[in-house]
This record gives sequence, C-alpha cells and structure tokens, in this order.
Amino acid sequence: MIENFYPPKAKNLEKNLEKKIFLFGGRRIKFKNLKMLEEIFEEFKREGKEIKLEIVDNLSYQELQGKIKNSYALIVPSISDFSPNFIIEGLAFNKPFILTKNCGLRDKLKNIGIFIDPTDKEDIKNKILLLCDDRIYKEYKEKIKNFNFSHSWEEIAKEFIQIYEKL
Repeated sequence: MIENFYPPKAKNLEKNLEKKIFLFGGRRIKFKNLKMLEEIFEEFKREGKEIKLEIVDNLSYQELQGKIKNSYALIVPSISDFSPNFIIEGLAFNKPFILTKNCGLRDKLKNIGIFIDPTDKEDIKNKILLLCDDRIYKEYKEKIKNFNFSHSWEEIAKEFIQIYEKL
C-alpha cells in the first residue's frame, strides 16, 4: 500500500482566530452528508451559539490552503470516505478535525482527531461542541502539532518504482 501525500508542516501557523468556523472542503454530493451537517449548524444558530460552517468547493489549491489556515477546525461527516486529502492538508496547518469513522485514515489518525458516526446526528453535534471547548481544542492542536508524519512526492514515486520493478 502506498500512503497519500502528507505535506510537511506549514510555516507561520500561529494566529488568533476570532471566530469558530468549521470548514468542509469538497464536492457537494449526497454521501458527503452535508444536509445533516447544515441542519446541525442551523440548530446552533437558533440556539445562539457562535459556531459557523463554511462549505467550499472548486477552489484552487492555494485558495483552499488559505481557507484551511484561517479556519477553526475541519469537518468531514461523509457516510464513507476512503482517504480524505482535505484532512491530510489540514494536518500541515495543525488544524483540529472531526472526521467520519468510516474512512481509511482512522488507524493512522485515531489519536490526534475526533471521529464521528456519520449517521448519528447527536454524535456529530456533541463532537462539534466538544471541539468548541477551548481546553479540548488546545489539546487536539498540540496532538496534531506533535504528529510529524510526512510522505513526499519523491517517496511516493520511489515506492511506485519499487513495485513496478517487482512485476
């Protein structure tokens, strides 16, 4: 198995965020579970909570990186998602994340992220509120800061060549 690209940590990361904006970056397709996510954030709004959701798609790589850098946390509530590169990109910016438990990254990232049952609205809602707790948020930022796995394009190319040479 060849791992995805894991970028090195970005520079100049520390920035005080005034708003708690959870970011989803990806296509607006049914299995991404965005309808439920939007309902949850509408409930937060009605309850007077200062928590926002931003959904973005069709951005350039640089634009997406800017959105990630300026977000509070990342969220991917998909019914299934083999390897969400959006979360991997967020690791470079030390962004806490909430991710579906139905993904291929769970084993590698289980100690540094929050995982949800994408069919359980209350679980998703509670995990978002958990990450809004300043103490918990700082704990996850620190865990991600100390996660130093990287996997370069050069390493990926070498791994493909090694597999090819064995054929």
